[in-house]
Amino acid sequence: MAFIHSLFTPNIEKLRIAHDVEGLMRVFRTHESVDLKKVGNALVEIGEAAIDPLIQALRNGDRHVRSAAADALGAMRSPRAIPALVEALRDDEWHVRFYATFALAGMGSMVVEPLVAALRDEDREVRLGSAWALGEINDKRTVEPLIAALGDADPFVRVVVAWALGIQKDPRAVEPLIAALADPDRNVRLCAAWALGGTRDERSYAPLIGVLEDADPAVRYEAALALCWTKDPRTVEPLLAAMAGGDSRVRRCASHALGALGDYRAVDPLIHALKDEDRDVRHEAARALGLIGDHRALDPLAEVLRDLEETDVQKAAREAVVKIRGPDPVLAGKPVKAPDEL
Repeated sequence: MAFIHSLFTPNIEKLRIAHDVEGLMRVFRTHESVDLKKVGNALVEIGEAAIDPLIQALRNGDRHVRSAAADALGAMRSPRAIPALVEALRDDEWHVRFYATFALAGMGSMVVEPLVAALRDEDREVRLGSAWALGEINDKRTVEPLIAALGDADPFVRVVVAWALGIQKDPRAVEPLIAALADPDRNVRLCAAWALGGTRDERSYAPLIGVLEDADPAVRYEAALALCWTKDPRTVEPLLAAMAGGDSRVRRCASHALGALGDYRAVDPLIHALKDEDRDVRHEAARALGLIGDHRALDPLAEVLRDLEETDVQKAAREAVVKIRGPDPVLAGKPVKAPDEL
């Protein structure tokens, strides 16, 4: 049966060696029982002669053919394919848009101007794909156009634009991203907080502190995570307040940030957090206490070491004890002395 099957299976390698673009495209369009990726790779290797047929394939009625054509054109990195790939961003099938977006992103600086122009396209999908590709390309020429796109009417576009600006980490985007923290869409606020955390710009500290009181827990979490990078003493009190909040992810990030800050005001709240209902919060609290290095944490950490059911939290507690008092027999299972016995 394998022999009979081979009689009806196109020999892609033979077609590639012969540079038979027409034959490969015929297989490409029918693609029954063949790997489209292999056919696409063969066409990519042939090069220039395959570009126009692949551009035409972007209008094929089969989404699999259109997707594979976009993928192949991206690998060829030909300027001739750029207008067709931008047009493919408005395809009805998300698979095709996905491959077209990746293809454009892989072309780098040569597509910056067409994609910047596409940020103003009337089709939302074109704006989305363009913003994502520009973020991947990470070219400084795109910062101002992306800032302008933060005012897009569609919240999904604003989310992707905020992400793209976060990838850029350009100081020019800080103030616009701060303004986006007040966006009516929670995903835009969340992405803006993430982006500002990556800039590590001190202008963002106070606004991010304000976001710790956002109505959405996911946004508060992202703000707390962003503040982990600041190491600004102004963040201590708001982070302590966040420790008392109801969302475990926020408490975990606040614990992490407080450990990085190394402020002694955090010791008692972090000791309290060693008994938090959430394991990740307990783990982060133990780690943070080790970073702060206050001897008041030794007894509470010793309590954690007596819990035989929490290996990861115990490990963090052991490491914290070592940081506070140096290498100690506690690692061999001996009890930790009280602070007044040291």
